[in-house]
Amino acid sequence: MNEDNKNIDEIKKESNEPVKSVPNIPKGFQPIFNEEFRIYLFPQSRIEIKDPMSVFVERNGTHHVVDKNGLFYLIKPHFDSMIYKPKQQNKK
Repeated sequence: MNEDNKNIDEIKKESNEPVKSVPNIPKGFQPIFNEEFRIYLFPQSRIEIKDPMSVFVERNGTHHVVDKNGLFYLIKPHFDSMIYKPKQQNKK
């Protein structure tokens, strides 16, 4: 398997050290693979993203989120709030 095509879970370390470089995160995106889910709340709806991997936030507040399946979500900046849940860390 090519190094650039590895799944994030395959390259994460078992320790609590943060991963400094993840090949399949687009340039400019920040890793958020330590989240189980992220929910964006709007006045009349909500968007739930399971297993988000990375996010890019534009200056205007627009969020670009990529999930573990490679799907990109464009979240306009008019959301009311955002909820997320960190993944449980394995204790040694």
